[in-house]
Amino acid sequence: MPYLNDDGFHLYETRAIARYLINKYQGTKNSTVLIPSDVQKAALVEQFISVEISYYAQPLYKIIKPLTLKRLHGIEPDLKLVNEGREELEKSLDVYEKLLEGKDYLTGEFSLADLLHVPVTFYAFKVGEGDLWNKRPNVSRWWKNITERESWKNIVTEYNVTVTLLLTFFFIVFCTNAPFSKEWVLSSSQLKPSSA
Repeated sequence: MPYLNDDGFHLYETRAIARYLINKYQGTKNSTVLIPSDVQKAALVEQFISVEISYYAQPLYKIIKPLTLKRLHGIEPDLKLVNEGREELEKSLDVYEKLLEGKDYLTGEFSLADLLHVPVTFYAFKVGEGDLWNKRPNVSRWWKNITERESWKNIVTEYNVTVTLLLTFFFIVFCTNAPFSKEWVLSSSQLKPSSA
């Protein structure tokens, strides 16, 4: 479970942590705006965050979990579950394809909505599911725009993001429901500002 200890303020859940950090630091370290101050633009960001939770991440978990178990432990995947996830995701990506026409990012500009899609999408590519995105020109361009951002390149390089590390983390966090331990805590003193 993602967890943050910000000088004694404890918070868990990815989206809550992201919103908290944005509200606390947006505009102080760089000019990137992840949640716009304009109410309507902010509402669009929230809309796409809800879409990601409901229609994007859920089918991806059906795909990634079994394929991760196979890759890490040699356990044969439940292909019925994997194919069900693919069918659901195909429908969502078809909608994304239309929504991304003429836009580089979901709301037009890079935002928290795009950022929250990164982890599960990255895992999906790493377990060989990239064709689901690549066969859709707008979706493919959107993903390329995200992964070519300097901040993403820095994360992959600086933290030596490897397939095994990511898949192991994914397995521990999403597949085992393991209780969290102090080793998984990210304290505010470990946060490093970067240009997004």
